[in-house]
Amino acid sequence: MRTVCLVSSCPLPGRTADDERVRSLLEVWSQLATIDLVVRGATTEAHRARLRDHFGAASVEGLPEADEPARTGRLGWVLHRHLPFEVAQLDPEPARRRMRHLGRRRERPDVVFAADPFLAWLLRPALPPVPWLVDLPDVRGPSPWGEPLTAPAVRRLLRAGSIIDLLAVDRAARFELAQAGIAHVATVRSEGDREALGSPTAVVLPDERIDRDYRDLARATVEAAGTYASKAWS
Repeated sequence: MRTVCLVSSCPLPGRTADDERVRSLLEVWSQLATIDLVVRGATTEAHRARLRDHFGAASVEGLPEADEPARTGRLGWVLHRHLPFEVAQLDPEPARRRMRHLGRRRERPDVVFAADPFLAWLLRPALPPVPWLVDLPDVRGPSPWGEPLTAPAVRRLLRAGSIIDLLAVDRAARFELAQAGIAHVATVRSEGDREALGSPTAVVLPDERIDRDYRDLARATVEAAGTYASKAWS
């Protein structure tokens, strides 16, 4: 089995709880499959060598940060209402072009793992239609004011105090929910995160249970979806 693993930064050394979570997930994948590791942002050759050695990766590649502003600028807020404000203003194409270029030099994966929902949104259009597993380590949830997305808009606005604050929170929550819904399997840290996400099908995967539970979850996902022949990406 071959897996493309997408991460936002180098998880070595693990300085934060999020780094440790990503490291643990990648270690499981390294035991299950041949992995092609793609790291968003600049990585030095020393970083890439360390990642190859630690995870036994077949390849480690860097990806542009995707922080270039889109041509539409702030108009992206209006044109892409399904995206959070900060995402709607970005141009995803440089990262997607880089991913397609890498794909032409690698075998087609059986499955893709994304360490956060932004990476899933950013790179799904540039990857083959295979099963995806997406981790949501920091669910922001529908509202810091205790109002669900299904609550009346006027009530939510009164609690938020500002239409901009309300839209920002709503867009972020809907974005997380959409990426979880598209994934074959979405994992979250806690039952509270699953409730905040609003996805009853999300799988609760606490940090301390990754080694025990994630291997079977990943293997079952691939087997249920069927295997994909290894060949060059299109």
